[in-house]
Amino acid sequence: KEIVFGELGYAREALTSYATFAELKASGALPAQIRFQVSLPSPINPVALFMPDEADRRRVFPAYEAAMLREVGQICTAIPHHQLAIQWDCCVEVFAYEGLRPLPWDDQEGGLKDYAARLGAAAPPDVEMGWHLCYGDRRHTHIIEPKDLSVTVTVGNLMVAASGRPAAWLHVPAPRERHDAEYFAPLKNLAIGETELYLGLVHTTDGIDGTRQRLAAAS
Repeated sequence: KEIVFGELGYAREALTSYATFAELKASGALPAQIRFQVSLPSPINPVALFMPDEADRRRVFPAYEAAMLREVGQICTAIPHHQLAIQWDCCVEVFAYEGLRPLPWDDQEGGLKDYAARLGAAAPPDVEMGWHLCYGDRRHTHIIEPKDLSVTVTVGNLMVAASGRPAAWLHVPAPRERHDAEYFAPLKNLAIGETELYLGLVHTTDGIDGTRQRLAAAS
């Protein structure tokens, strides 16, 4: 309870960037209907990735989460809701279900549901919210390569359902080498209602041909 985080900087940077966004919209350089998206690492990610000791993670996590949710509140107070979209970038949540690193609570599934509900409640309902599930980016490669999308589908279903609000989108990865139907097959178990699914099919390293191969397999 004695651990307190001050300003994390996310709100400050978002508001600086939004000023530019608003100027571009006012000038007609950006379409009127688009929103300003703020992508944030979900609070467990900095704590879990940079604190190797599990006991330390459990002590620090509540204070860091509170600080991050304050930043989201500041963003939502300063930016008109109809102009704003929040994306939670979730990596450690996926790693936990891959067996790489436990989440900082005893009941992994129940704790993740409660956590998703807190993240969902961080922004008002008229602010769009989406979820990005990933396997990290260490020197432009995943920290581990998924065998298929089964873990991502499991975590996505859980977090979208538990967030207590409609999700505008769910974004999941498609590694460059995976243009086989088996990788995408678990998508048949996706249960996210009206939420839009975004697949990361485009890679700069294999261009249009590679993108078309992944698109065909996913379709």
